[in-house]
Formats: sequence, structure tokens, C-alpha cells
Amino acid sequence: MLSRTGTILLLLLATVNFSPVDCRVEPGTGRIRVLFLGEYYFWNTVFLDWLAAEPRFDLAIVPCSTQHIQLSEAKRLTRLYIPRTFKALAEGYDAMMFEDFGPLALEGSHIQNFRRAVEEVGLGLGLIEFANWGAGSNYMDMWMKTTLYQAFPAEVDLSTDIPANKGRTYYKILRRDPIFNLPGIEEIPINSGHQGDLFPRPGSVVDAEWRGRGTPAVVTGKFGRGNTLQIDHGWDNMRNEVRVWEYGPDLVYNQVLFVADEPVPGDLDAAHRARKLFVETRIRKIITASTLEFIESFGGKVNVVERKFDALEEKVKEAREAYVTDNDPVAAADMLEDVLKQYPVLEAEMMKVKKEALLWVHVAEWCVVSATATMAGTLVWWLMVRRALYREVGMTRAVE
Repeated sequence: MLSRTGTILLLLLATVNFSPVDCRVEPGTGRIRVLFLGEYYFWNTVFLDWLAAEPRFDLAIVPCSTQHIQLSEAKRLTRLYIPRTFKALAEGYDAMMFEDFGPLALEGSHIQNFRRAVEEVGLGLGLIEFANWGAGSNYMDMWMKTTLYQAFPAEVDLSTDIPANKGRTYYKILRRDPIFNLPGIEEIPINSGHQGDLFPRPGSVVDAEWRGRGTPAVVTGKFGRGNTLQIDHGWDNMRNEVRVWEYGPDLVYNQVLFVADEPVPGDLDAAHRARKLFVETRIRKIITASTLEFIESFGGKVNVVERKFDALEEKVKEAREAYVTDNDPVAAADMLEDVLKQYPVLEAEMMKVKKEALLWVHVAEWCVVSATATMAGTLVWWLMVRRALYREVGMTRAVE
């Protein structure tokens, strides 16, 4: 049970032997292996959950932002989970996504390997909120001293830190393909944070600028063989309108696809329908697995429900194969809709088992409360009504 019930993304790192020169996705599966470094807390986990739900992405997360964890813990995590050699990094991943963290937790070899992987073998680099904010508390000045800074598609202005309400809320799209070809994107308020300006380097492209301030919001480029992306705000700064927007997940997917140098879906409507259902199925899976674990902890017999749950997961696996291997989002979506139709029946059976398991908990509680009340009542009656231990005070002689 425990292996199916994690509510956070596990730290998974894979090493696969293949030549990155010939292929930038995992051979045999076609999945895009993404290494995410940086912030990992409640304001940006929804975007990472979207990535984890999309079958084409194989996501590994290494939290290392010292805004949220101690530096010693950040160093421990990077030491354990970032590939130690250039070969392991280049052959194990297709894209790197960094969000708002400083290089303090990294070793010099990490930074050198990151740069070489982008420049020499085409590992993509995405930089989320790699801009000045908070009087330099995000350590951009330190990044500027590293060799990786040359891979950034834009220069960072350390003299500015502008709030979102000063013309930095909405995108003005300058290049729609491949990232921003989404309906109504310019009408969605994007940013709620405060950041400094970016200045695109020669050869880079400003895909979107801030409507109002007119400075770059999203800059893309090329460093050696690898695609680079730099966003002038964080995923954690994205407003609630983005989080509930119909195409919010597609925006994040397109960013990662660009970094990995993979094409966006040709049929957006079909891909969007399948992606939305994969996200919903993942949510149902997590809730169901957690509920089954809860019921089992009270002695509930969940074997029958577990078998039906496993059968639904097999159908989801088939949908993943149709989506990734067969490149058939329509068939995948049809399978997922069938799975979701069966979840209410499964949940009804699960609630029945839960009630049966908790019945004995309630019976035990009733027995304990009743026994305690009976004992207390008996003692009160015995001591206060019958006065069984009461003795009258005898007469004593005064001492002369």
C-alpha cells in the first residue's frame, strides 16, 4: 500500500545508457527525462504535479532552494541526487528546469557539467525566475560569477525590482509558436511577484514581453547545441487565474517541451483533452490510495477494493502507452474517460468498507465511554449517597 500512496513526488533519478548525440528522449519509451532543481513548496507544487501527470515526462525533483530548507540539507540532496559525472547527466536527462535558487548548494563540478551538457550534447536548460528580486536575496550575483551564466539567454539587471502591478502582470506575445500558441493567453493575468528586468543577449529571442512595462518576460535562445529558456517570474508567482485556467498545464508543458527541443502537439485540442484527464486520474489515484491506507490502518478488509483499483491502474497504464508510444491522444482520452466513469463505483465500495471498519471503532469508543460513566456513577452513588466510607466524628476530651 505505501508504495502507491505518496502524496509528494519521489526523488527518482535514472541512468540509461544511450548516446545523447543521436537521441534526446529516452529510447524505447519516448519519454522526456526532466531534472528539476530549486524551489519545492506549496506555491509551485501544482505545476510539478501537472508535469508528473503528463505521461511524456519523467520528472526527478531535487529541492535545493535555501529559502525553504537549510543549506546543509540542500547540499545533502544535491550531493545524493544530482548525477556526479558529466556522462551520467548527459545520458540520463533531456531537460533541466531550474527555479529560483542560488548556486550555494551546488559543487563546482555540478555547474561545469551543467554547462557542458547544454553546450556539447544539447541538454536543454530552463531558468524560472532567474531575475533579480528581494535586493539580491535570490543570489543572482553569484550566478553571474559562474561559467553557467554564459548559457543564460538574457542578462540579469541587478538594479531593478519591479512589482507586478507596475506593468508586469500580463503577457504581450511577440512569438506565438512554439510556446504561446494557446487560446486567450494574453487575457490571463500571469504574475503576482516582483522581479527585475532582463536584457536579451545577441541571438536570443523575446517570445513575450510585459504588457505595460514593455520589458522581456520570456526569452529563449541557444547555447551550443541546447535550447535555453529564461522566464522573468516564478511558477510560484503565477496567479490563481493561471492555476485554474483551462490551458494552464499546457503552458507549462510547452515550456518544458521547448527546453527539451521536442515539438508541441499538432492537435492541441486532442492533447489538451487527454492531458486534462491524466491530471484528473492522478488526483483520483492519490485520494483513493490514501483512503485505502486509512481504512487498512483501522483493520478494514480492502483486498477486493484493491484488486479493482489495480485493474483501473492497468487501464491507465494502457492509456499512457497509447498516448506516448502510439501518439494517439484520442484513444488515450477515451480510455481515461472509461476509467473515471468506474471510479464512483469503486469509491462507493470503498466507503462501505470504511464504514464497516469504523463501526468497530465507534463500538469500542461507546464501550469505553459507557464503562467509564458506569464506574463513575457507581463510585458517586457508593460514596455520596450510601456514604459507605462515612464515619461520624466521635467526641474527644479536651486536654487539661
